[in-house]
Amino acid sequence: MSECFVILVINCIVDERERAGFDKHIVPRLAELADRRAEIVQLERLQDLTPHVDCTHVLISGSELSAARHHPTDDVLLGFIRRTVDGGLPLLGICYGHQMIARALLDDGACRRAAV
Repeated sequence: MSECFVILVINCIVDERERAGFDKHIVPRLAELADRRAEIVQLERLQDLTPHVDCTHVLISGSELSAARHHPTDDVLLGFIRRTVDGGLPLLGICYGHQMIARALLDDGACRRAAV
């Protein structure tokens, strides 16, 4: 395994059971496939990370949260995304994560609820 490359996985899943399954099954498989070490941080703990995170890649998971509705963790996540992009790190968002990247790089209007 290439220890010099670390994928930081931000787990945005709210449901405890689903979150645990993602951490236990998906993240290790991702690390195995990428031949990288993966570190997980839960969304509500993101503010506890130091400004300089020692990682080479960032993945933001999906979530039951809506990117079109404000959540208390939004400001921390949006700021983290902007710093990640400014730092030139590869960044991948899955569903909610991808929508939050759009909000961070464009504006809050980038994500909205569909009329139907």
